[in-house]
Amino acid sequence: MPTLVLRSTLATMARSARLESTTPNSNYNDIDKAVVAVRLTTALTTIRSIASFDLSALPSNARIDLATLSLFYYTRTGGGIDVTGRTVAVHRVSGSFTAEEVTWNRRSTATPWTTPGGDFTVAKATFALPAIESFITLNVFDIFLADGFVDFFLKWDNESDSRLDDVELQFEIGASPNIAGSGATLALVYSVPAPRSIDPGIKPAPVRELAPARTLTLV
Repeated sequence: MPTLVLRSTLATMARSARLESTTPNSNYNDIDKAVVAVRLTTALTTIRSIASFDLSALPSNARIDLATLSLFYYTRTGGGIDVTGRTVAVHRVSGSFTAEEVTWNRRSTATPWTTPGGDFTVAKATFALPAIESFITLNVFDIFLADGFVDFFLKWDNESDSRLDDVELQFEIGASPNIAGSGATLALVYSVPAPRSIDPGIKPAPVRELAPARTLTLV
């Protein structure tokens, strides 16, 4: 069994967008914005966010041992109730998406979602919403898949909860100049096979010279 070496890396947000049910064919590519709306629900609108981390630098033979998503809960708007403690869910996106083209109805211009609003795994990681201006660290190992990029959906866990009507949550995705470490990150601990090493005390066997070839003459 090969010896494994533990390593770690920190991936930052590569691309993101939000999906809005009332404008199902409009693209909202948020890669340059500092915050993401998780969900705003009124009688008409549901908003989900989709985000991606670039893992192309990860070795192809890496075995993921731990995956931790870190977010900064920036603020909330709308709604008169206290939503502290309500559950937010993170799902892995099923398949890929194109940030500049993704909409509520389509993962790219050429390809629709199987289900409007995006295709995502049943498996999820959840967290209870803390007070605003708080850091959140979430174990996403069980929904992790290293395939060059890893894409996550961020949404209210129970979107049918009428008590959440008109509540919008915002999370930093790009690092805020006023809040150190506020950019979204994905920390990975992984293992790779240890490189083979040669014991310097072992000398290679000497090269033997072959005897000159002999010619057999028939008489």
